[in-house]
Amino acid sequence: MRSKNIRHLLAIVLALGVTTLSAQTHWTAPSPSAYSNYMSIYYSLQDASSTQVAHLEDYEVAAFVGTELRGVGTVWSYGGITCGHVNVYSNNSNGETITFKYYDTVNGEEADIQGVSISLDVSSTSYNPASPLVLPTTIGQVLYYNVTATPSIGGAGTVSGTGEKQEGTTAILTATASPGYTFVKWTDGTNDLSTESAYSFTVTKDVALTAVFSLNHHTMTFVLGNGEDDVVNDQGYGTPLTAPSSPTRTGYTFTGWLPVVPVTVPDEDKTFTAQWTINKYSVAFMVQGLSYATRSVPYGTAIVLPTSPTLTGRTFQGWTPAVPATMPAEALTFTATWDKYAIKFVNGVDGTTISEVLCIPGETVTATYPTPPAVAGKKFAEWSAEIPATMGNEDITIVANYSDFMRGDVDGDGEIKAIDASLVLQIVAKIIAPDAPGIFFEAADVDGDGEIKAIDASLILQYVANIISNF
Repeated sequence: MRSKNIRHLLAIVLALGVTTLSAQTHWTAPSPSAYSNYMSIYYSLQDASSTQVAHLEDYEVAAFVGTELRGVGTVWSYGGITCGHVNVYSNNSNGETITFKYYDTVNGEEADIQGVSISLDVSSTSYNPASPLVLPTTIGQVLYYNVTATPSIGGAGTVSGTGEKQEGTTAILTATASPGYTFVKWTDGTNDLSTESAYSFTVTKDVALTAVFSLNHHTMTFVLGNGEDDVVNDQGYGTPLTAPSSPTRTGYTFTGWLPVVPVTVPDEDKTFTAQWTINKYSVAFMVQGLSYATRSVPYGTAIVLPTSPTLTGRTFQGWTPAVPATMPAEALTFTATWDKYAIKFVNGVDGTTISEVLCIPGETVTATYPTPPAVAGKKFAEWSAEIPATMGNEDITIVANYSDFMRGDVDGDGEIKAIDASLVLQIVAKIIAPDAPGIFFEAADVDGDGEIKAIDASLILQYVANIISNF
């Protein structure tokens, strides 16, 4: 007697590379646990013309003892051989008579297998894959045709339901589009057959069909948000997706797109919106040429004015140019305006103020030049600007410019001549004052003793006569 540990048997069978090709559908196999033994039988089917049936998967075979179902066959492939296999269960080890039936799964017909019965023998290995039990049937000649189908575009989709089909049966082909594609129709190359993805037809011949797919196109919209029209493109799925050049917007800086633009077109319409950050611009408030207050103001927002400045003797009038209500897209500088403006006279050597006169804008200026202060080693040359006739709307600075003096050049004409000696003698004789206009005291004091004397005139004359070359 042989063990009927089914799990152990299945493990051995799978280890040997046996593959089940069909599953039972018509008969319900008996429970192995109800029996103590079984006989293993491998079989083949013959049709009415004694030709081996090629498509065993289209038929089910059942084993009976009397009218009791003892086993249901399946199609197995083993070592390159395809045949049927059935375990016939029994509580005996031999002696029972086994008969067979088959069921045509295509036509739904059940029939007895005539002329074949065997005796149960659980130890028998006679009916093995290399020498199966031949079961004759009344099956007529059955024709099979190849049904093939391919996608029109590689990778655009898949098709299922192809293969060898029995004549007269219904083939069902199903087209499944890949992401980014849409199924369009079935065609045989000449005729359009169906626009349904699942196409069924009766098999009467070999058939080669094409599942036509089309690439999906989607609308890619770029919303600029700067007053310009949106950029709208119609593109095919998976094609390179390039965003427009970075847009510009007054008072803002472009920072990118939301959502992030993918490398290729997705399988849906998509809208990308330009993202912006508001710019800030500097604002400077100036008083008397110096920074009074500064601001960093976002574009389009209100400009907050500083506290009004004060100056002694003047009344603040406002800022020029006029401060706008909101910040434009540029840096701004504003200058304080007053009811009076100053004309300032400045020493050009040390920068000190000589004098200052306040004047009302638009009125006649009555100020005069002050006396330039004496500067050691220097002589006054000129004022840097004319005093205006009418006062404008800004402070004016007029600088006293000085130049270096030349000892002995009493009249300051740039040369040492006899006239310079004559001027020294006139000063000594008190004919002219040492601080008279056009007289340079330091130049007349040739020997540098702090006094103007006749010796200074003598030195000048000696220089003129080339008796001496310097002082």
